[in-house]
Amino acid sequence: MFGLVLPSVKTGIALLNPPLNDPAEVDLHFFNPGGNEVEMRTINLLPGEKVARFLDELVSGLEGFTGSVEMRADEPISFLPIRQEGLVLTTQDAFPPRQQRN
Repeated sequence: MFGLVLPSVKTGIALLNPPLNDPAEVDLHFFNPGGNEVEMRTINLLPGEKVARFLDELVSGLEGFTGSVEMRADEPISFLPIRQEGLVLTTQDAFPPRQQRN
């Protein structure tokens, strides 16, 4: 489940913090092929904010990095992996819980 060694990372993500949410903090945890966490970066999203980028555009210095990236958010956000080439993107929970409507 770990990525390949490539000169650049072309794994991308699209993130949306729904307009009715509080500001969201999205943590990207980077793991080497041995499963050890080697780096953590945070993306902050305001309510209604969206971003779609390759990971190497969001985090500098990923050239040649191999392993996986786990995404964790403190708010229920919407996300979509965009092409997983170079790194595998996973989430903390296999199926994040849906927000309950009252």
